[in-house]
Amino acid sequence: CSAEHVNSFVIGPEGHIFKCLNDICDKKCAVGHVSMDIVKNETWKKYVERNLLLETECRECPYLPMCYGGCVYEYQKHGSHACKAVKYLYEKNILEKMMSNS
Repeated sequence: CSAEHVNSFVIGPEGHIFKCLNDICDKKCAVGHVSMDIVKNETWKKYVERNLLLETECRECPYLPMCYGGCVYEYQKHGSHACKAVKYLYEKNILEKMMSNS
């Protein structure tokens, strides 16, 4: 997800700068404006300073290096990781490759 990268931003129609496209309608989530510097506020920290090792579900997950914990926005909104589909695809592909090699 580009929101988790330091130099990746989305600019709203009024010039507000956001980390995530999902936040674009909520000015409280802006990390700046095109006329000002970027502010490392709580929204910034949510995306850029995320530590997956502090999230139990991620810390114990064998797919962590690949999925990077799923969508931060969805995790914050629902309180659970939205990476179940990613895990399913990995498992399906790995299983298919193992079956074709046997």
